[in-house]
Amino acid sequence: MNEFEEIIVRWSVRLSVFCYLAFCLSNSPSDSTDQTTQSKRLFRIWTLGLIFFLIHFVTSMGFAHQWSHQTAYESTASQTEAVTGWNWGGGIYFNYFFSLVWIADVAMWWKNGLRWLNYRRYQTGLHCFFAFIIINATVVFGPRFWWMVAAIFCVAFVWKKVRQKTPDEVISS
Repeated sequence: MNEFEEIIVRWSVRLSVFCYLAFCLSNSPSDSTDQTTQSKRLFRIWTLGLIFFLIHFVTSMGFAHQWSHQTAYESTASQTEAVTGWNWGGGIYFNYFFSLVWIADVAMWWKNGLRWLNYRRYQTGLHCFFAFIIINATVVFGPRFWWMVAAIFCVAFVWKKVRQKTPDEVISS
């Protein structure tokens, strides 16, 4: 990869994670009159995060792996082995699944609007899965100091989720 291609691959995923974090740390509507405005803002952040992630996915497959699943698998395996000692590239399948889940979630939000956030069990599972993927990718593929950023995010995310009301609770209050 040349320097320009590497910048696109790295910064598209960083911007995607930034959008994800912004979404997670701001998705509690403060009152019912503000819900539509906040829902639209959250939806834009969530969709923008997906767009940046898809740019990352496409550019990394094209620039780094020449559109070869086998090359991506082997690269993932060697990077995973360097960090964990385990030569396994199966994380690439989690990345494929992650992509499909995020696309489906954005599509459901387009279809259902704020009501989609009411599925609390689904949302909790979704964000646990997303956090797992992002933290693992950060540890395996990111700079070594990013584990501290991941730890801070985890604490902030759990604190926010514990204190957050569901959209139904906001409407009824």
